[in-house]
Amino acid sequence: MFAFEKYTSPKMWSIWKSWIGFLEKPVDSSGLVLFRMLFGALMAVDLLDSWDWRVTMLTQRPIHFPFYGFGWLPLLPEWLAVIVQTLLIVASLCIAFGFFFRTAAFTFVLGYSYSFLIDRAYFNNHYYLICLLGLWLLLGHSNRRWSLDVLRKSTEPTNMIPQWQALGPAIQMAIPYFFGGLAKLNPDWLRGEPARYQVYQISDNPLYSFLVSQSWSGILFAWSGLLFDLFIVPMLLWKKTRAIAICLLVFFHVTNSVMFNIGIFPWLGIAGIVLFLPPSSLTRFLHYFSTPDNSTSDDNEHVTKTLLNSSNIIGAFFCCWFAIQGLLPLRHYFIPGNVGWTCEGFYFAWTMKLDVKSCFLNFHICDAATGRCVSVDHHKDLTDYQQYFLPREPKGIVQYAKFLKSQAVIEGLRDPVIVCDSICSLNGRPYQYMIDPQQDPAELTIPRFFHAQWIVPLNTAAPIGNYKTLAQKNEVVMQLARQTRLDKNIWPKKLWGKKIVDVTPKKQTSQDRNKEQL
Repeated sequence: MFAFEKYTSPKMWSIWKSWIGFLEKPVDSSGLVLFRMLFGALMAVDLLDSWDWRVTMLTQRPIHFPFYGFGWLPLLPEWLAVIVQTLLIVASLCIAFGFFFRTAAFTFVLGYSYSFLIDRAYFNNHYYLICLLGLWLLLGHSNRRWSLDVLRKSTEPTNMIPQWQALGPAIQMAIPYFFGGLAKLNPDWLRGEPARYQVYQISDNPLYSFLVSQSWSGILFAWSGLLFDLFIVPMLLWKKTRAIAICLLVFFHVTNSVMFNIGIFPWLGIAGIVLFLPPSSLTRFLHYFSTPDNSTSDDNEHVTKTLLNSSNIIGAFFCCWFAIQGLLPLRHYFIPGNVGWTCEGFYFAWTMKLDVKSCFLNFHICDAATGRCVSVDHHKDLTDYQQYFLPREPKGIVQYAKFLKSQAVIEGLRDPVIVCDSICSLNGRPYQYMIDPQQDPAELTIPRFFHAQWIVPLNTAAPIGNYKTLAQKNEVVMQLARQTRLDKNIWPKKLWGKKIVDVTPKKQTSQDRNKEQL
């Protein structure tokens, strides 16, 4: 960083040194240490609770949908997936107890990130946040207090850490709230959609029955969620509103847990409160477990130099990291279309519970020479999570279509054509095609950073909030598909002029089997 000093003005260098001094300032570690203990315990519970589907997620299967740039990550044999899951649970417990902390944190971050990146069908903003918080714990020294590492004398005990180690996780925890609120500033949410539908889903719960029966309940839930996300962190930081903020935050997360069954995140959000509280108040509350602090100012200076001997690198990393964290959620504003419809810019953007998307997906493999088509049972290739994900994600549909075409070629079909009926409704709008029905999706290119022109634009002029159509989904989408394929004769180009014949073998019913037996 000496070059930085050489090529900057004295004023800029002075600002930089002040910034470094701010990050290096010794602070009490009680908030970070307590969060480490809660984080590890919660992760162990969550990993045990989600054992089955996480092992399935890592296990070899016909197709998976890795994030861009991570297609090289391998799926595993089931026995190895079980070992990975077991190691993650053990690492979580070691983080909680501060036992071989650095090794445990590294194992957790590596293993959890691998699990997260292997298949975006399992994507959840909360899992993304867990990866990031785990990384901040790995970089810090929360094991130097209230840990087994201190008891076994493998690390020097101290109650002080450089301020960046406490500030990093706190800012990381604040980001989902702020950008979650920012994402709610969209026309559908401001009109109470799909909050009205989400409220309707809990109408049978006696705790909410009166409230959800009111016509204004959707607007109330939508706007209260918006204001909560935008202002909860400032309220936690301001002493006069901190007590109110803690009560609101606990109520919000408990309510979310009851309404949406969203796993461990509500409890992680409650645990994250300790990152925003003054360390002195936490120390007084937990003084029975605290290491006596007899350090002088000279000791604090020694601790800071010991824990952080690359000040400029840390300062630069801090700036770059949070610049990326601030810009990444904004990219969908620069891509045409509704992010809930196109899913472009959806990942890593903290767009949580903003859409109710009901979809129908059907594939046919057709012979370009004869027009003979066979329906595809795509469920046999996919896990339960993938079956939920695929109809809603246009680029995933194209990826799967390419897989179907390659399989058809392997099986001997010379010129297969994939016919795809991808029909969706967003936030109670009428059902419409999401992928151009004139296109063979297996022939489409998938733009990584730009808008896919083959996604049919969402009809934003259509009325929203008509969720009664969800109950009539099969009838409505089949009628739309018949109108498109049979009445309007819309097919991929290679099938133009061909007589389309569906030669899919009919599924044998129980009555048919009984007749055969007779």
